[in-house]
Amino acid sequence: MPALDPDAIRFSSSTAPEDPAERLAWRLQLLLNATRRHARRRERETGLGLPQLRALQCVQARPGLGVNELARELGLHQSTVSNMLRPLTMQGWLEARRTGSDRRTVALYLCEPDKPLPAPWPQGGSEPLPEALASLDEALLRRLDADLARVQAALLELLPEG
Repeated sequence: MPALDPDAIRFSSSTAPEDPAERLAWRLQLLLNATRRHARRRERETGLGLPQLRALQCVQARPGLGVNELARELGLHQSTVSNMLRPLTMQGWLEARRTGSDRRTVALYLCEPDKPLPAPWPQGGSEPLPEALASLDEALLRRLDADLARVQAALLELLPEG
């Protein structure tokens, strides 16, 4: 599994909050911060962010993919994806071809389909967090998923609409 900067996620129990809810929130924040730092380091190394790499991988797998379809696959808003694609077209990674009778629809293609894409995690692994989770047994994963779904539902009740 790729190293995530162990100092970023190791901690002593003396520094962890005592309240269980605060401790869990703190622990989740440590994990998120560690994966963000790792992603920023990879972005510096490849010149592309992970969402951009994922977009290129999706277009490589499905040439002619539309922006809306790509947004759905990436789980991002269409305007976010459109903004993310501009630098990829300017850097010569992607070509956006207008299609349809009204020419508003865009189909995405790699400019050089045979050119290898930068590996998001060149240490030979996948993304660190999914890889770490994949190392856990299935019963624990199912319990974590169910428990986090309950946390998600509780959080959504607290957040304002929008």
